[in-house]
Parts: sequence; structure tokens; C-alpha cells
Amino acid sequence: MRLYLCGPMTGIKQYNFPKFMEEAKRLRDAGYDVVNPAEHAVFEGFDPIAYPDIVCTKERRREFIENDKNLLDECDGMAMIEGWQSSEGCIEEQRHFSKQNKPGIRIMVIQDWIRIAFENDPGAIIPVLPPDRTEQFQSIRTFSTGATRDTDTNKLDFDGFLCPLVLERYAEYMNANRKMADGSVRSSSNWKSGIPQEVYRKSGWRHFFSFWKHCLSGNKALAMVDACALLFNVMGWMHEELKNDNNRTA
Repeated sequence: MRLYLCGPMTGIKQYNFPKFMEEAKRLRDAGYDVVNPAEHAVFEGFDPIAYPDIVCTKERRREFIENDKNLLDECDGMAMIEGWQSSEGCIEEQRHFSKQNKPGIRIMVIQDWIRIAFENDPGAIIPVLPPDRTEQFQSIRTFSTGATRDTDTNKLDFDGFLCPLVLERYAEYMNANRKMADGSVRSSSNWKSGIPQEVYRKSGWRHFFSFWKHCLSGNKALAMVDACALLFNVMGWMHEELKNDNNRTA
């Protein structure tokens, strides 16, 4: 597959050419045929690595972009270097490529292209990025309108991870257990006030044992109640563990 390497240049030291060379090598090492506009510029006599004081005029920049569009037409995908969203030239090239309407996902950041290259090789070692750079490496969706948006890759998918039927049944269980022995009704969030983790742990064991017995006996109705109680104890234990984390809010 031939990939066009796209990234910001203007306003960056040496027009970001060292980064282009580095990323082109990474992609080639992963097996891709890479079209690197920085390499083409060097071939045309514009080499900010060898000549750091060289200046790219507005006219020459326009010439490069138009030539790059021709190179882009010969490619199957675009590999985006971090910071491309703030580059007018990158956005222009991305829109130009999107108009080709080729099938499949073709515009992604470099790390995602590398992951795809190794996805069929379980033994391959894929570079792991630091957590604070995760958002820079999301795939890019291009809609028929020309609008772009990061995909939900590496983002929390609550719609996929959670089941509304389970949450509804759990809420029914919690609501049924709000009534106290004296007839009063406690707040739905009363448990968040603080219950010792040991209490959750011991209660969890009792309900798991009961859940186990009811599952084996075929009493699914009571097993469902125990499952809700288990969920409460697990959630409560986790709440106590996480609520003191300064990076989270209860």
C-alpha cells in the first residue's frame, strides 16, 4: 500500500523535515510504500536540513502543495503527522484526497497505520505511546460532506461497554432496597457516604456463594437478585478505592 505522509511544516524548525524523515522510515519499516513530500522537496533543491537558514516563499509553498496533490492522487492512504489539524496545507491536502471517494479507511495517524501493519502478526512488538499522547493518535473519519472527526479509537465506549437492561435491573434492585427497617427511605446515593471496604468484601462473598447455589439449582430469579447484590458490593468497594484519587470524581 502506498501512503502519502502529511504533516505541518510552516513555522517549525527546519520545516519539520527531520520529523518527516523519521516517520517515513517508521512506515517503511512496517512495510509501506511511502511518498514523502519532504524528500521530493529536497530533490527539487529545497533542503532545510542541510541549509537551516533556507526560506520557503509563499509562491514556492503554493507550488509544493500543488505538486504534492499530484503525488497524493497516486496514493492509497494518508499517514498524518501530529499537529496536522493546525496546518492549512495539510487540511487542503486532506480535503483534496477525500474527494477521490476511494473505499475503506484511508486517512489515519501514523501509529494506527503501524498497528494495522502488525495486526496479523501476534508476535510483533508494536510501539506503545505514553498516555498523554494518546489523543494525538486517533484515526480520522471523513464524512461525505467533507467534514472530519477523530474516530472513537482508544476512547471510552460507554454505549458498547454497558447494557441498559442490566443497569435498569440493577436500579430496580437498588430502589427496592431503599426502605429501612423503621419505614424511612434512604437517599439513592446514601452508600456513597462511605462504607468500609471490608464490609463490601464480606458481603460480596456471601452474595457470591448464594449466587453460585441459586445458579446450580436453577433458581434464576434469586440468582438475579444475588447478581445485583454482587454488583453493588463490587461497585461500592471500587468507589471507596477510587474516590480519593485526585484525578477522579465520585
